[in-house]
Amino acid sequence: MIQHVLFPSDGSEASQKAFHYTLTMAKHFSAKVTLLHTYEFTMGHVLSRYGAESDYIKSIEENYENFGLQLLESLRDELSAQAIQVEHLYVLKGEPGPQIVRVAEQAHCDLIIMGTRGMSAVESLLLGSVSHYVVNHSKQIPVFLVPVQS
Repeated sequence: MIQHVLFPSDGSEASQKAFHYTLTMAKHFSAKVTLLHTYEFTMGHVLSRYGAESDYIKSIEENYENFGLQLLESLRDELSAQAIQVEHLYVLKGEPGPQIVRVAEQAHCDLIIMGTRGMSAVESLLLGSVSHYVVNHSKQIPVFLVPVQS
């Protein structure tokens, strides 16, 4: 039985499509949802020029965090409007794949629902790198992938 779903979102079309499945499944199973947004801050040339502690770098990073928080708050509001309990909101810096697997395990989720990148006939042989990582490293928690058609 599904009691707790992790929904990682980057705000993309694939995530929006996967959110519909998250909403539907959480409602059907009366499951709670944990929302996650991760971002990588890998601007090596900018960091080397300005330094990781500069105000310029901090403001860019704050923009990433604010985008993630606004995104998750919007998703939380949609879930709440459907009487679906939101357990946690996480906005985390770091590689998305490992963060998704770690949060799913630590939050004791029963299912991860996420989008893949849009797939053409040739690309359908390959998943997006994040979804590929999650599928291959989530040993205890099933992963439900939602493709986006091109």
